[in-house]
Amino acid sequence: MNITDIDPDTLRSLLPHRFPMQFIDSVEKFDGTVIVCKKNVTINEPFFLGHFPNHSIMPGCITIECAAQVAAYLYVGKALMNFNDRGSLNYELVKKISNSVGYLIEVKKFKFLKPIIPGDTLLISCIEMNGNKTAKIDSCKIVNQKKEIVASGNIMVTKNEN
Repeated sequence: MNITDIDPDTLRSLLPHRFPMQFIDSVEKFDGTVIVCKKNVTINEPFFLGHFPNHSIMPGCITIECAAQVAAYLYVGKALMNFNDRGSLNYELVKKISNSVGYLIEVKKFKFLKPIIPGDTLLISCIEMNGNKTAKIDSCKIVNQKKEIVASGNIMVTKNEN
């Protein structure tokens, strides 16, 4: 089963995050090593109320969290590859896969190159670089609808083995 085949509601249930901390809208591409997800940035996001009035910019910490959620989908996608059932995901399977999601533990060399503003559509890609059985380093790149790199860097996330 490929994570790109999953409907949006089920996709959202695969991570432990919920509103207002759930940021990824869809998985656009996944091939087992590279994942690309979409984030539509809207003015309705709660953080825009105070960051910054009359000059809305997506906070850097939220940008990094988006990359971390994409990295989590990378590991969920890898877990799904082990299941050949093309039918709907059942609750037990969703719970098992969700348990493989760990935590963001380190951010390295993350650079913010252009501001992210309401109306932007972001494509966030993560590639697993290296690590060990329980922690992985991912290289992440965030590109806007103009194909401009707006942020990039490396993150380390834990990966719980099922």
